[in-house]
Amino acid sequence: AERSLPFENRFDAVRALFSSVRNSQTEFERDLMAPSSFFWRSGYCLLWLMILGGPLSCNAGSRANFNSQTTTQHVSGKAVDQAVLVASRSVKPQPPAFVIGVWCQPVGSFAKWKARGLNTLVGYESQSNSVSIDQWSAAAASNEMWMIRQPRSNPKQDRDQPYLLAWQQQDEPDVHNTPASSLKDLYGRLHSAQAERAVFLNVSGGNVLFNRTPRAIYQEYLAAADWIANDLYPVTGWDQPTWLSKVGQAVDECRSLSRGKPQFAFIETSQQRLSWTPKKTPGVTPAQLRVEIWDAVIHGVSGIIYFPDQFNPFNYDGTPTAVAAEMGTDDALLAQVAPMLATTDNAPNMTATVNAPLEVAWRTSANGAAYLFVLNLSPVHQSGASVRLAGFPVGTAHVINHANATVNVTGNGLTDNFAGYDLHIYVIPPASAAPARR
Repeated sequence: AERSLPFENRFDAVRALFSSVRNSQTEFERDLMAPSSFFWRSGYCLLWLMILGGPLSCNAGSRANFNSQTTTQHVSGKAVDQAVLVASRSVKPQPPAFVIGVWCQPVGSFAKWKARGLNTLVGYESQSNSVSIDQWSAAAASNEMWMIRQPRSNPKQDRDQPYLLAWQQQDEPDVHNTPASSLKDLYGRLHSAQAERAVFLNVSGGNVLFNRTPRAIYQEYLAAADWIANDLYPVTGWDQPTWLSKVGQAVDECRSLSRGKPQFAFIETSQQRLSWTPKKTPGVTPAQLRVEIWDAVIHGVSGIIYFPDQFNPFNYDGTPTAVAAEMGTDDALLAQVAPMLATTDNAPNMTATVNAPLEVAWRTSANGAAYLFVLNLSPVHQSGASVRLAGFPVGTAHVINHANATVNVTGNGLTDNFAGYDLHIYVIPPASAAPARR
């Protein structure tokens, strides 16, 4: 327990600690630990002296370590999960600059997803009601994974959950014909419980792009959330591998419908074996995965969420080994450039243009360095492709995802070769900038 905590948090943490000790005792030891015993009263008083600011202190090495368990403790008739007890730390965890998430995974897989470079779990998975939301949240916190999930029945019990990034609305209301009024009502209740906590909503990217739901309904849906996601799976969901760029198009459309709210994109990783697609419909290749991820990034998402599920029969993670390896590579690269992705998209005092099938986006750092993202949306090699620039620094740019590669940047831009489905991330050091074109 930390003296820097608010009074009510200290009180809950201490009672939870005593409760956990008592729950592990034999009958004889429970008698010894009874509230009327000398041991209990003495220990209780000693802890309160430490917590409320008495002369006793302890260094960081001797602090209670709460984050290694996944059980739920019950204190004063309410569930206090492990993630709540993590709040007793004096240093709170810092949210990721860029969300790299996965959809509805069981607790036993959290370490695997973290090893692949993910930082967020999206959607509480009960495993047929065998795992409570408290246990699932505790496991996430013990793995230091962030959460976007459904609220507890009493959302106020989530207020002290340090690893909860956002509450989740009902998934795909446009597919399930959910009344907009029910989303609005929940949104109001959640913001009444904690106004600063974001509310996350996912809609069908296919329905958005192909006008299967009226625009007016979407505007009502998206008004009931702060963060907007969409799911569009060109390869395994539509059997259309030439539609990879529609991932970014759906992001743009959702941003417009939501009037500029932060956007997230679901990314397919498995052969889903859906009932409405031909039986031989494949899953994404590693290269197609790369394109979908970075197409979403170029279109300005605040995070990506992998959808690894497989059906007929069901599997939580049908991601092939080669695709998982590509995922790890891309996740490491996303983490490397995450601080840049959190900055303003495509600064207006600069311009970058390319010819199809390339697409481009850029960011600038505080020290004036420019980050330029160029993606080849085609499986065909592009030789001598021009990236026309204005307002950018000039000099030698490093292609950070291609070891030791450099390219010369002039006042007019740069020229480079792109393999099929290739991504180049150029870092141009700060220098005298080329004048902006008029």
